[in-house]
Amino acid sequence: DFDYPGNVSERFGGFSDRWWDELQRLDELAKDERHNEAIHDDMAQICCNVLVKCVIEGVIADWRSLDLNVATLLDSIETIQARDASMRVQIRELTR
Repeated sequence: DFDYPGNVSERFGGFSDRWWDELQRLDELAKDERHNEAIHDDMAQICCNVLVKCVIEGVIADWRSLDLNVATLLDSIETIQARDASMRVQIRELTR
């Protein structure tokens, strides 16, 4: 339902200082149009590919009950839902 998108929980330590610094660096680079697509869209696609592979290999067993939620900064719910739908199509095609 995408009502409560996930993130890195403080309960599990949150972001390390090093990773937070890297996120800040990437966010700053993304302000330049030359880097925006690679940082946002291409990295989101990499994450989608990883989720699909995890499902195919059985790492994520109950994927049908989960939102396959991949988002970049300021993505709309519709964009996130479209990525979810695309991953589900890929999974179905690869597991026929």
